[in-house]
Amino acid sequence: MSEAIETPAGGEGGAAASVLGGDSGSGGEVQVTEAASWRDGLDSDTIGLIESRKWDGEGKNPLQEVAKAYRNMERLRGVNADRLVRLPDEGNEAQTLEMLHKLGVPGDPSGYESPEVMVGDQPIDGALIAEHISHKIAATPEQHRKLVEATGALLTSSQEAQAEQAALAEAERVEHMSTHAKQWEKDQGADLEANRVLSRRGLEALGLDTDAIDKIALALSDDGSAIKQLLDAGMKFGKFVGESSRGDDGRAPDTGGFAASSAEAKYEAELYQAQNFEALKKTDAAGEMARRELQRRWDRFHDLSAKGR
Repeated sequence: MSEAIETPAGGEGGAAASVLGGDSGSGGEVQVTEAASWRDGLDSDTIGLIESRKWDGEGKNPLQEVAKAYRNMERLRGVNADRLVRLPDEGNEAQTLEMLHKLGVPGDPSGYESPEVMVGDQPIDGALIAEHISHKIAATPEQHRKLVEATGALLTSSQEAQAEQAALAEAERVEHMSTHAKQWEKDQGADLEANRVLSRRGLEALGLDTDAIDKIALALSDDGSAIKQLLDAGMKFGKFVGESSRGDDGRAPDTGGFAASSAEAKYEAELYQAQNFEALKKTDAAGEMARRELQRRWDRFHDLSAKGR
């Protein structure tokens, strides 16, 4: 709204005319001119806002006050208006898509870039996570990256925990197996050394070393108790192998009472040592004879070994 300013028109005898001369204008008429107002072109709501904020007070320029208020608002929110995100109205898909776009959420799973994350020697499938998780929860690219990395860390931790548990369980099984093996030794009583040699001979004849025997025992029983049955079976087979290689008189043929092969000689030396364990410790003539016999058997073993027999 403009303000009217009345200006009296000069007539004859006007002050200016009397000094400068000439006609002072139409006699007696009042001329009205319109001065520009800050209210011009504004709606009533805007005018009311300016007046309620006292931006039109004395000595103030309402337009400058409005601009100042806008600048202060931008400083408070920290970003330009085009970067502000408006929460969508419930069920308004267009507003939702606009908000997600401003947040940088890709329009489809292929828009995500996944970091390379390894779990052991296998890579994490970032594309799979993007398709089934990140895109469905409208994750930003940064959130997707953190999700892939967190998934890798979780799976790695789980894998390590499982490996540790498996190692502890295996160690416990081995400990139980050792307990059963010691019980087998106790069960042999005074025949322990002889039966140990027989068992080893029988199992070796089957091509089984101690590592293989342990593995078979653990495969046959959770607690390794099968080690006792294996040792018994080796002992029986060891006796069979020893007896089958001898003649009717109990001697190995053509050896003068000694083994015909290094394997047989080793077995006989170990068996003699086990069966005469106490006698070998004696210092009398019987002990000396036993030690000489044992040495003779070992010499036979070394001789056959050197000949490749």
